[in-house]
Amino acid sequence: MFADSYLATQQRLEEWFADIRRAAGCGDNADTGAVLRAVEAMSRKLEACEEQQVAVARSRGYRYWGAYYNAVMSEVPEAVPIELPTTYNEVPLDWFRGEGKPSYDKCLKRLPKTHKVIRKALAYIAEYEPIEGEEWAEEMRKELYDRFINSKDPDAFEKECLDLIYEVEEEDPETTWVEAADAAAVALEKATDLPLQATEELIAYAYDEGVEITKKHLAFIEQSDYRESKWFDYLLTACLRKSNQVSEGEVEAVSKLKHRAFELWKCYELESANDPLRPKLMKRIFAPNVSVAMIEAACNEVCRLDREGNALISDEWADAVVAAVAAANGGNALVIAEK
Repeated sequence: MFADSYLATQQRLEEWFADIRRAAGCGDNADTGAVLRAVEAMSRKLEACEEQQVAVARSRGYRYWGAYYNAVMSEVPEAVPIELPTTYNEVPLDWFRGEGKPSYDKCLKRLPKTHKVIRKALAYIAEYEPIEGEEWAEEMRKELYDRFINSKDPDAFEKECLDLIYEVEEEDPETTWVEAADAAAVALEKATDLPLQATEELIAYAYDEGVEITKKHLAFIEQSDYRESKWFDYLLTACLRKSNQVSEGEVEAVSKLKHRAFELWKCYELESANDPLRPKLMKRIFAPNVSVAMIEAACNEVCRLDREGNALISDEWADAVVAAVAAANGGNALVIAEK
């Protein structure tokens, strides 16, 4: 009996985790760490959205977003009298279907408020029909109804209607830039296999210079199994480029350059990562006072050696990199591993 009860509980936990993973937008193979980071990112995004809503509402003289929202809803004019098609009298299934959803009767009582928003959206379409043409208007009306009947809840659908009326365009995650410092600091403060001093310098640079990152690149980093090292590379690229916005291509180039520089410099030692799933996995433990200036010196020397060709053997390359780092750090290159 105990075994059956345990297995049933385990199955429920696995199903619950699978639901969380899907809701977080992670793939089927995402591990717990990746899912947790995705949930944390969603939580931060929701918190930021709520703060923005409050800021917008207060800038318009309202204490709460709901009050501002209701005021906007009542102020949107109907350009022409609109007769609502009877198809909108049907309550969308996903409003009441599913666990935790309100009852059908509650949704039916909620419907008149949504009808008011639909009329405003239809009025907007009618207003622009003489300009955009009859075919455009019909397509817009069809899309509006499809969005209504397939909507998950009335609030989300009403927001889509307001976006249409106010001509709000969806953000493009590839071109929408957001501040990077907070997310980077949260990730990097837990890192144990990065240069401590350089990490602190990069976080400070991110805050001081207002380093930004696209939403697409942010999502990529936050869901990565190597989040800490990717944030380090992103901030290092911004710092070395003396910029507050860098592209994915620039980060990749600097990451490869840094990797070569570290290999030649040997400012770290290897120890077990203590990963039970990968017992042979090792991690780098750097000299704690490795600085950004020293990393920059090592990278610059690798670039110089590259420009001069491949005539030097690997030991000579390593000696050159170590000498360059020492020159940038008062004669001490902090080499702590065998060549």
